[in-house]
Amino acid sequence: MWALKIKLIVLTSKVLEVVGYGTAVLPVESRVDLPKTWLPCIRKIKSISDKTSKMEAAFPYKMSEDLCQCIEGAIVSLVSALSSNDQAEILADWIIAEHVKYPDLSEAFEI
Repeated sequence: MWALKIKLIVLTSKVLEVVGYGTAVLPVESRVDLPKTWLPCIRKIKSISDKTSKMEAAFPYKMSEDLCQCIEGAIVSLVSALSSNDQAEILADWIIAEHVKYPDLSEAFEI
């Protein structure tokens, strides 16, 4: 089950990367829906992965640092390209979940 969740996150990171860096062009609604849909899921999996990997040193299913940085960079790029209103909605959700340290979207909102 964990292997499937991590594979899903890896696949999601590829989609976020392709859309975030402009390789694939999607309608605005779809670009807005990507972070709104996937941010809560990614946060939850990252949190569980971190807790579990600290408890069990041999836990093989965790999000690598490279994967985390890739996702964070893609989301920052994706959010930066959205309209101010859409950014405000995502920022509000991010501030509410600020106790979660991943992903750090402060760079997207500084721009």
